[in-house]
Amino acid sequence: MKIGYQKTLYFMKFSPFSNFFLSLFVGILVAILSFSCVSVEEYNKKLAQPISEKKLVKDVNLVQRKLEKYHPNLYTYISKEELNRKFDSIRNVLNKPISSQDFFFLVSPVVASIKQGHMSMLPPTKRISKKQQKRLAKSGTGPLSQFDFEWMNDKLYVLKNKSKQKSIVAGAEVISINEITPQQLHKKYRKTYTSDGFNTTYLNRAFSKRFSNYLTNEIGINDSLCYIFRQNDSLKEVVVSRLKKEKKEKIKKTETNLIATDTVQKVIKNRETKKGETKRDKRIFGYDETTKSFSKKLTFNTKDSSIAVLKIKDFSKGKYRKAYDVVFENLKKKNVKTLVLDLRNNPGGRVADAVDLYSYLTNKDFQMLEPAQVVSKTSLWKLGMFDKIPKITYPFAAIGYPFIWRFLL
Repeated sequence: MKIGYQKTLYFMKFSPFSNFFLSLFVGILVAILSFSCVSVEEYNKKLAQPISEKKLVKDVNLVQRKLEKYHPNLYTYISKEELNRKFDSIRNVLNKPISSQDFFFLVSPVVASIKQGHMSMLPPTKRISKKQQKRLAKSGTGPLSQFDFEWMNDKLYVLKNKSKQKSIVAGAEVISINEITPQQLHKKYRKTYTSDGFNTTYLNRAFSKRFSNYLTNEIGINDSLCYIFRQNDSLKEVVVSRLKKEKKEKIKKTETNLIATDTVQKVIKNRETKKGETKRDKRIFGYDETTKSFSKKLTFNTKDSSIAVLKIKDFSKGKYRKAYDVVFENLKKKNVKTLVLDLRNNPGGRVADAVDLYSYLTNKDFQMLEPAQVVSKTSLWKLGMFDKIPKITYPFAAIGYPFIWRFLL
């Protein structure tokens, strides 16, 4: 692959400042909404209460009406008649009050049948108080977050083990967690999500990433879990508890340090310099403290310095513009002839991130995205992004609306 080191022109329909304004706008809304939210106890109590069939049918009608009115290509992968039939089937079974959780499993498969991967529903989950959040944060990483999972051939495997149970190696099969099998969860939740069109490769990836959320929805947040793994043709049962972060010892500046020899002073200075560079690299290249890995990492073939590999785990973390500037400047200095892009298991992320990367790889003008299709310039407002917020927040929403609209275009 020949590399175009000079960035080329590309066409996007949002400005560089959109990310800032979008973050500012969302931050203002979240801050205001936090004061108007119901208590955690009240919310969880209402979550468990059955909802009348009359209200549920009204919600079904609302979902169908909004989709028909605002979705620009609703019938690309499903006919109008088939979609209507699915909504009618929901109404026919709503003959008694059910919980919001049960309602989710009725409606989400219909929404998924439209086959728009970025349009999905998540099950309603219980909230936890700020006191509980602080306790959990202090207690360390949860037992589910200590593993990365991969769903393949109807089985769940350990992709990466970050727990203290080092005997469990990558490739071990997860048989059950607290007596719940991955197959049970897959059967229950599979129809609630979809991929774009007839793509099938994303479906396994989606379940792998959502597995922890699904299990938490079933058993709640726990300080420890009982895993059963299959490894080396034998079953292994382990209990995984919360993992506290290890505190790093700080170098104390004692009198001995002050009168240290030149050699010791140089060692200390080198450590400080290396520490500073690490912090800078973490900000630019998107360091994940949980996985101990960078979002973007450049390596060189030890046998042939003219070959480099750029591993991009996602398009979400780090300061991508600065990261790619550093990467391609480095490639130019080393006179690299071949660059291998490793995008395996990359789940996606910011469109601007991918576009900025591609601008280094071509010497021609290009258009990455087609213009957004909407039926109304006020679609975001009408779709319900703002109609549920308190009226007191309307001025802030009105101010931020043009920026979020500009960002999405």
